[in-house]
Amino acid sequence: MKEKIKYAGAMLICFFAVLFIRMPVMADDGVPATAWRDNAAADFAGGSGTEADPYQITDGAQLAKIAKDVENGTVYKDAYFRLENDIDLSAHRWNPIGVYKWYEDGTTEDRLFAGFLDGNGKTITGLIVDERTEKNRAGLFGQIAYTGAATNVGVKDLNIVDARIYATDEGMEKNSSAILAGFVMANSGDTIRFDNISVSGTIVNTKVGKAMISGGLIGEANRVTADHCRADVTIEGGDNTGGFVGLDGSSTYTNCKVTGKVTGLWAIGGFVGYAWEAESATMSTFDNCIAKVDVVANEWRAGGFAGYMQKGKSSSCAALGDVTSSVTGFNPKVGGFAGEIGNTGVTGGAILEKCYAAGKVTAASPDYKAGGFVGTHTEGTYTDCSFDSEKNPGLAAYGEGDETAVPVVAGTTIEVSGNLCKNIYGGHTLSKVDAKEATHTTDGNIEYWICTKCGSYFSDAGGMTAIKAADVVIPKSAEHTADSTGWHSDADNHWNTCECGEKLNLSGHSFTWVIDKEATAEEKGSKHEQCTVCGYAKAAIEIPVGGIKTSYAITEGTGSSYALQSGSSLTVRGNGDFSKFTGIKVDGVQIGAENYEAKSGSTIVTLKSSYLDTLTAGTHSLEILWTDGSASTAFAIQQSESRKPDNDVKELNTNQNPANQNPANQNPQSVPQNNTEQTDSMKNESPKTGEDDNLLVLAAWLFLLGSGFAGVTYYRKRKHLY
Repeated sequence: MKEKIKYAGAMLICFFAVLFIRMPVMADDGVPATAWRDNAAADFAGGSGTEADPYQITDGAQLAKIAKDVENGTVYKDAYFRLENDIDLSAHRWNPIGVYKWYEDGTTEDRLFAGFLDGNGKTITGLIVDERTEKNRAGLFGQIAYTGAATNVGVKDLNIVDARIYATDEGMEKNSSAILAGFVMANSGDTIRFDNISVSGTIVNTKVGKAMISGGLIGEANRVTADHCRADVTIEGGDNTGGFVGLDGSSTYTNCKVTGKVTGLWAIGGFVGYAWEAESATMSTFDNCIAKVDVVANEWRAGGFAGYMQKGKSSSCAALGDVTSSVTGFNPKVGGFAGEIGNTGVTGGAILEKCYAAGKVTAASPDYKAGGFVGTHTEGTYTDCSFDSEKNPGLAAYGEGDETAVPVVAGTTIEVSGNLCKNIYGGHTLSKVDAKEATHTTDGNIEYWICTKCGSYFSDAGGMTAIKAADVVIPKSAEHTADSTGWHSDADNHWNTCECGEKLNLSGHSFTWVIDKEATAEEKGSKHEQCTVCGYAKAAIEIPVGGIKTSYAITEGTGSSYALQSGSSLTVRGNGDFSKFTGIKVDGVQIGAENYEAKSGSTIVTLKSSYLDTLTAGTHSLEILWTDGSASTAFAIQQSESRKPDNDVKELNTNQNPANQNPANQNPQSVPQNNTEQTDSMKNESPKTGEDDNLLVLAAWLFLLGSGFAGVTYYRKRKHLY
């Protein structure tokens, strides 16, 4: 038994060991406990590291080899790397490529990467960087910098999706974080290049009291060129926080865009937190860049594009997000485009051309106003700039500064959007939005066109008439409206439903019989009742061999007649249930439903004059059909009134014989009941007039006299018997 227990215990230990080996250990916040430096590959997949033959990276372990080598002192100056596959880094905590730590006592640790990474259009997922313990600069790269005579440093054609970056400044003089690179710096006269890079994810870097620098793509940048790069981020930062770059000096950004939300303390901007005077001869340059970022600041200098632009040039740039400041105790310096522009004593200040602020600005301070465009103006120039005064009623272009020095136009939403599209996007590109009816729970809209670039609305395809977004809305209906699910039913009723769940159009079924299979003399059939409104069907029942025959009768309209071209109709009633009605036959042939009208009570059929006028004069048969039987009668078609010689004649005997005009010889039983029995001579014989009428009167008198004589004789015989 003891041996069995030992064996079982050993098996359990092995089982759990396998689990821990195969599954990464996660902290409470989902950060893996294991690090990539401990799981780095021994070599790359191939290549010699030249531009023509770059080192080939096929998985996370090979990418981690770069980080491990740089941490151990390998700079990789002018070395080229290329991703060959998409890479998932979620198995372990990432160790940034490049190390820089600046401690409060002044000591530093410096390990930089000076090579070039070609992303080759591939995507990195599962990037998790946690520098709350090791306190390194955080990102895929911790530090990228020139060294010696390096000639080509940077990154291109790379996508990083859903990254998570954690950092802290505790015990540090300064620290920085971003998804791509925490810190980037080139020598004077050189630049580090970033082309066609896209990043998305979250950054948390919130320690209060130190210089915590955060940016979506780059944390801190000096002498960087970035072209066609994009960031979609949520950043919880401290100071110097921007949606694209946190702190920048002497860099150039072209055709770059950032979306998301940024929160922080001081110098908080939708695109750049703080653009500073890194060199007196140069300035940060932003050309055709857009920030669609909501900015929330808890201290001062907050703007939709730049928190603080001490020195820089911005042309054809736009801030599209809202800006909110919670500062109450001092000047918040908050504006739609920039919190503060220029600084006393800074050569050149800031230059803004064709820049626009399209968001709403909200400031909590009761003593200092925010600016629709800039919170505080110190030094700078403005050309063809505007802000949305419709969203910011009561705000001037500036909150604090010289009015004449801030010639920024206060425009409507439509005007600002139009300028934005014209000067930044190259003109409107319109997309049609079809009209949609409103329902009980959702708004509808009129037909309109929207610009896919700036979001402006137009009532015409040519973009000539701009309208507001509110103008296209059709408010939802107060009345319940049936949704698209059609009819619902149970055994008794059917109904529609509203989007809110309310039952509509509730009513009982209207059943009619449907023959599924006709019965024959040898084989049974089947039929079922089906609702003519919703289609609900009862269970099928059997039709016996030979079919079901019920004895029905014509209760009204037997022997009816119709005069051709009279324009009237002919109606008969049968005692069958209307729900079982299937049609009618005339002269043994079933006619189309367009030739008659049918309704309940029990079953009433009315032949239309348009059909009756197609029949020949004479006697015809009519049969009403139900699913389980039929009933028949005869009706007469008479010549039209215009063909009769005397309007006093009510009936015409088409079987009159001119050779037999003696009324006493007339036999009522001999009159044919169907015009098909008439001879051609009878059909072609012209009606008699004049004396024929006298003969008819005489015949009537003789008939009455004969009837009276017969009655007297019968009475006498009966009396004699008794």
